[in-house]
Amino acid sequence: MLLAGCSREITVVKARMIRPANSAVTPAAVAASNEHIRDGLILYRQHKYAPARQQFRLAITADSSNWQGYYFLGLTAVPGDQFELALAQFQRALDFAPSDPRVRSKIYLAMAETHELMSDYGRAELNYRTALNLYPESAEAKRALDRLASRAAAGNR
Repeated sequence: MLLAGCSREITVVKARMIRPANSAVTPAAVAASNEHIRDGLILYRQHKYAPARQQFRLAITADSSNWQGYYFLGLTAVPGDQFELALAQFQRALDFAPSDPRVRSKIYLAMAETHELMSDYGRAELNYRTALNLYPESAEAKRALDRLASRAAAGNR
């Protein structure tokens, strides 16, 4: 897809990865992928990011369309300040995530938090607003937007 032109309007383009019909994942591969996700989460919660990262990579190897593998792989990149890598993984997670607004909101929240850590407050706000639009009950997105507004107000004093 190619977009060209000059305009002051914002254009939003959404793309979604679709697995070709001939690349079906076997139930055993899905089960293996989910097992690696489970094992990776245990390690992640113990702040053992390198071994957790390895489990999430194995999950993706078993099932390359497992959005959770990309999402959690992105989360393991944040503590090491590998923000660009994290953002790339979150984007990949969006490519495969279900259309469930809560799931997609969660990914946008992670992207927003990463942008905020990078001091890219404009993109952080955009992603927080996207998360909130997808899931209006998101208290986390609301708090984050309030935090950004307070930061902006303090900076204008």
